[in-house]
Amino acid sequence: MGPWDAAIIVIYLVVVTAIGLWLARGQDSDNFFVNRQSRSTALTLFSVVSTNVGAATLLGVASEGFKTGISWGLNVVFIVVFGFLFLGLYANRLKKLSDDGKLTTLSQFYLLRYKSKGCHRVSSLLILAAYFLFISAQFRGLSQMISFWTGTSVATCIYVAGALVVALTALRGIKGDMYTDGVHFVVMFIALLLLLPYFTFHNHVTTAQIFQLPKEYFNPFNYQGEVFFLGSIAFGIPVLFASMEFWQLLFSLKDNTEHKTKARRLFFWAAVLNAPMILVPTVLGLSERALNPNLHTPDLTLIDLITTCLPAGARGLAAAGLLAAILSTVNAMVLVASSTFSFDILESGLSIKPPLLAKRLITAVVGVLGVLLATRMGGIVDQLILGCQVIGILAPSLVGGMWLGERFKSAAFYSLIVGVVSFPIALAIPALGMKLAFVPAITLSTFTYLCVLAFKTRKLPN
Repeated sequence: MGPWDAAIIVIYLVVVTAIGLWLARGQDSDNFFVNRQSRSTALTLFSVVSTNVGAATLLGVASEGFKTGISWGLNVVFIVVFGFLFLGLYANRLKKLSDDGKLTTLSQFYLLRYKSKGCHRVSSLLILAAYFLFISAQFRGLSQMISFWTGTSVATCIYVAGALVVALTALRGIKGDMYTDGVHFVVMFIALLLLLPYFTFHNHVTTAQIFQLPKEYFNPFNYQGEVFFLGSIAFGIPVLFASMEFWQLLFSLKDNTEHKTKARRLFFWAAVLNAPMILVPTVLGLSERALNPNLHTPDLTLIDLITTCLPAGARGLAAAGLLAAILSTVNAMVLVASSTFSFDILESGLSIKPPLLAKRLITAVVGVLGVLLATRMGGIVDQLILGCQVIGILAPSLVGGMWLGERFKSAAFYSLIVGVVSFPIALAIPALGMKLAFVPAITLSTFTYLCVLAFKTRKLPN
């Protein structure tokens, strides 16, 4: 990194920080985590895309492109595109629930639809566990990038990056985060989808070199085989539906149409815009394999390409774009975990309504815990997969709860319990491990929900 690159990164960070803090003025305790009916479709769309495309997406997809080829990236494309389309089908219904003032967090859905405190408590704990893994993955990616460019240890960079993110998120809340997401999206799009591919293929790698890679790099099942590929798509679509950061962004959308048509279109457009954000890093991972096959740390694939292929100035802008993606996502993840603890643990569980200062402190503590976890956990993709599997336990009861109510709360509760019990057991089975534990866990959770549902339906009076 030269002085011009460093200057661009510093200027970018100062600008987005100032914008976020300035526009976040006037917040109170009620709109710190959810800012209802306040954002245009375009701004909300930018936030959805920026939030989805974080370290686990950009760095992780490029890393797996380097190691195994197109398999992981193609897998993620199917999950994200069909997941957003699926979420779009239910978006108008969720938006109406939110606009009635009844829904703030994902766990509150269980209180609203099933009237079940047991489901509410279990879902809150699952969300906290999953989002701490997601936060850790983002910090890990951010720290590896900073470490590579500065020569500082990864552990030190985790603490530095964590201090920056924690301070910004605790001060800005969701309002400031959403405004800066627009800036993040533009920088990320220009730097990572235009500049980096152009210079990589213009001066360093040819398509012919990529197609000379071993044929397994173009096998869609090369990452973990057919079972993982097909199973992760089948279960990954409802997992994206159960991602609370997208619910909170949906709640902030200004949509006064009778049938909430803007809500539905929001996620249909998100499906379209997210696809290239995943496909481009996949191709760049293949490019790095052709250019530098001896790269010792695959998680550094995208970072090494930026350093190697881009000229001064463009290198700094690409680095800023990568920072944009990670900062946007980690801010959203921290706010999800903080709002879950504030609304679902303190308010609903302990009848304590924290003021604005307390919510800022909760947000800071959540960020610090995420930093500490990042110092202990391993690869970015592994943490993402593990977190998604935890969220997947919620999927059957969430999807069913869109149409079923209190009479079927036992189906939701037992589905969650079976998922919680079976998942660690599946993790401990060597033949399954972390990559395939979700298959029996979510299958059993879904089967339990359907069985109890069928039993309760038979008992209902005609």
